[in-house]
Amino acid sequence: MSAGEPREPRAALAWLARAEARFARSRQAHRVRPSSDVSRLRGVLVASGLAVVCVLASAAWRLGAAPGSPGPLSESHQRAALACPDCHQTSSVADAACAGCHGARASTRAGHERLQASGELRCGSCHAAHGPAQLLFHPGGGVELVERGRRVRAEAHGSFRPAQPMTIPVLSAAPCAGCHELDRATDPIARCLPASRASASALPILCFGEHRSVAQVASVTRPGVASASGDAARTAAAEVITQRGWMLSGNPRYSAWLWVSTGLLLGLVALRVRARITTQKPLTPIATEPALPQRAPERRYLPQVDVSTCLGCHACVDACPYDVLEVQRYVAVVVRSDACCGLTACADQCPNGSLVVRQGEPVVHGPRTTAALESVDVEGLFLAGDLSGVPLIRNAIQQGAHAVRQIATRHGKPAASSDPVLDLVIVGAGPAGLSAALEAKARGLSAVVLEQASIAESIRSFPRGKLVLDRGAAEQTSERLWLKECTKEELYRKWLGIVRREGLVINEQTRVTGVERFSLPDGGRRFRVLAEDARAETRVLHGRHVLLAVGRRGTPRKLEVALRPEVQSRVHYSLSDARSFAGQRVVVVGLGDTALETALALSRQPRTQVTILHRGADFTRGNARNVEQVKRMCGAGALSILWQTRIEDVGLEALALTGPSGGTTLGYDALFVMIGGVPPRDLLRACSIRWPEPAR
Repeated sequence: MSAGEPREPRAALAWLARAEARFARSRQAHRVRPSSDVSRLRGVLVASGLAVVCVLASAAWRLGAAPGSPGPLSESHQRAALACPDCHQTSSVADAACAGCHGARASTRAGHERLQASGELRCGSCHAAHGPAQLLFHPGGGVELVERGRRVRAEAHGSFRPAQPMTIPVLSAAPCAGCHELDRATDPIARCLPASRASASALPILCFGEHRSVAQVASVTRPGVASASGDAARTAAAEVITQRGWMLSGNPRYSAWLWVSTGLLLGLVALRVRARITTQKPLTPIATEPALPQRAPERRYLPQVDVSTCLGCHACVDACPYDVLEVQRYVAVVVRSDACCGLTACADQCPNGSLVVRQGEPVVHGPRTTAALESVDVEGLFLAGDLSGVPLIRNAIQQGAHAVRQIATRHGKPAASSDPVLDLVIVGAGPAGLSAALEAKARGLSAVVLEQASIAESIRSFPRGKLVLDRGAAEQTSERLWLKECTKEELYRKWLGIVRREGLVINEQTRVTGVERFSLPDGGRRFRVLAEDARAETRVLHGRHVLLAVGRRGTPRKLEVALRPEVQSRVHYSLSDARSFAGQRVVVVGLGDTALETALALSRQPRTQVTILHRGADFTRGNARNVEQVKRMCGAGALSILWQTRIEDVGLEALALTGPSGGTTLGYDALFVMIGGVPPRDLLRACSIRWPEPAR
């Protein structure tokens, strides 16, 4: 066992259970990663085509060379009709092969003579038979620079007109750099080089400098002066090289590789450009939520699985963030249809199309609204966010801003600053309420936000480090409230910064108890909003419009026993950071999914004792995966369950319980009440809004 593993059998089982649960699938939405089944690298074809074109261009550049040769023969060698065996008696070319045509040409330099005697300096060290640079003089008075078998420069030259075409070799100074300093004016090679020294490796040098004396070289390299031997061709060559500054292109040995490398580089650039242009489009559902200002759909969209083709690969199960699907008997089945919100991540991840999302059973979306999100029961009262029947943070932000835009355009001018009647009263400081407040401020409407808890309480209740994955949240929304893919801490921090920067008026710990609508003598209407603050004092606000931006879950359901003030700090209704309860005695009330996930998160903390209280005798709710993990943790001793047990009293140090064996006490440090929430039906009823029954 490793140093971090426990040695006792019971502790070892608990450690293994926690380790296994650590790798179990969380309830957070998984990232959708594109694979080769979704988007293939079609740009490889473009890259391959460019590489082939460049290779063919390289081959065309070397046309004229014999098969297997390093390049085409020089002009003089082609006129002499030389073949490979004429020079290549062995793998290398001996100096004797050159002397058969050119004669023995000993060096006139003492240093070069020593190198020739030792075999370090040979004809081929400077003179290349394949693709050398040459000056070609024509009888008509023109001169051309020929490199690699191609004429790259041509000019008129009237001072030298040979009877037949004549070539003068022009060599690169690169082979001389091993012994000479090309950039040094006092080096003997300086008299053989042109005055221009732009590139030392491409500097030309005339071949007669090796086989002639210094006096002969000096007479030839002075332009306009005939040489002592009457070598007018070399005199003209010296004039072209020294006065016109013709340079060489470089070593032809690497030309083919340069073309191939250029082709591959262009291919990679094409792939990169294609990757930027052809970005993967965000996942769009088969049945999208209605774009504003349309009304919400009247039926639920549910996944449907073709069991005859389903592979049972768990791809859809892992993609669903709400545990709607399970794999049973090797096929995927829908086990929690009420938890499905219409996302199509499951269908997008199905490898063979066995799962699709189609229109299913009727669903109760909540209060009826118009396309402008105005209640059909109460004119001037608007609903946005989860209460309108369209979930997800992004939709709530859009609906809050949309409702305010409708108010600003359809219901008159903003009130004056001295008018005590508000243009808008917003109930709820969640994503919809904050978005509405920002839009109202931008449009000059006077608005106040009433929140029964604190700003963005639903976001704060997310588990620590939870990744906020909302469809389309990877891109910034067009509304004023910031939203991107991030952790819940970053999102909450951004929203608080926006509230402070914009100076929004938000009354926290203020619960709305009723909204009354009354008419004015001039035929207008007003709303009277009744609220209760943290000191149990009643507040009355008057507004021209009201926006309800509360959630469907409403307020957390409380215990039936009264809680004394001294124990209030130990009772919690949500879990945001399980690590802060490490090493404590924790009691969780309830056995739904939220309670099970809370107990599992707490049981994975070191030295934490977790006890679940349930009034029933067995598991009757909860996702099968959560139930299985809880049973496993119970078997490992990481947590325990007290069945058919109720809390009679909450003390400062212990809980008074009633169970099958009678009354007992249980010590605790923290109590989590996870028994659901109270829907805001009382608030809607107080606002004269009806909650319709589901269609049959």
